[in-house]
Amino acid sequence: MIRSAGPACRLLALALAVSGCFDVHGVALMLDDFEDGDLSPSDPDFDFWECSSFNAAGRGYSCDHTDGYRSLYALVLQATVVDPLDGAAQSGGAQLETKSHLPVDLSGVTEFRFDAKLVFDAGPVWPQASLNLEIGCTKADPDAGTGPVDLFVEMQVPYQADWAPFRVPTAGLVDPSLLDPPWPNTKTVPGGPAACLARANSVRFSVDAGLMDGETNSFTLSVDNIKYR
Repeated sequence: MIRSAGPACRLLALALAVSGCFDVHGVALMLDDFEDGDLSPSDPDFDFWECSSFNAAGRGYSCDHTDGYRSLYALVLQATVVDPLDGAAQSGGAQLETKSHLPVDLSGVTEFRFDAKLVFDAGPVWPQASLNLEIGCTKADPDAGTGPVDLFVEMQVPYQADWAPFRVPTAGLVDPSLLDPPWPNTKTVPGGPAACLARANSVRFSVDAGLMDGETNSFTLSVDNIKYR
């Protein structure tokens, strides 16, 4: 079973006092604006926001609410990333993520919009650091198994240390397993980004700290007003 991207029917039908579904092309749907002060997204297709780390040397991270962008609340992720001195860079970082138990059809979505800021605490911005919008689709390949394999598509976002609005076209999403070098523990999504959007089951914001071997840094990522259209 796949849920349709028609949350628009549920969210807008009462407000417009009409029955049945309708074409919502061009209407931006709210995934979450965090104004309710909890970790449950505004879109009922998705579950509570969680934070996690892909830092091989530890689990120094937390997520909570903070002051929003021209609003009361936003979601904030704070993390410390350590790259062990072992002769190789580990691509450590952390992420904010909301999941859906059933795949959600986002194939009609052309753009994600959100406000964000990313501040690194130790010295200047690391040149290899990146903020990424990622759409997960672990059910897109029934043969992926249950091992440490991650199916998702992503786009790198040109972050800055002050609040800024971003508009990310889904046409720019790429399969990280096809990058050079490929992202660790990823598998090629059958059908590519379009197939991943059609069976999406997570939306996440990840930060790769871009550390060299033996380096340590901390960062604070704030995200607000996440919409898609």
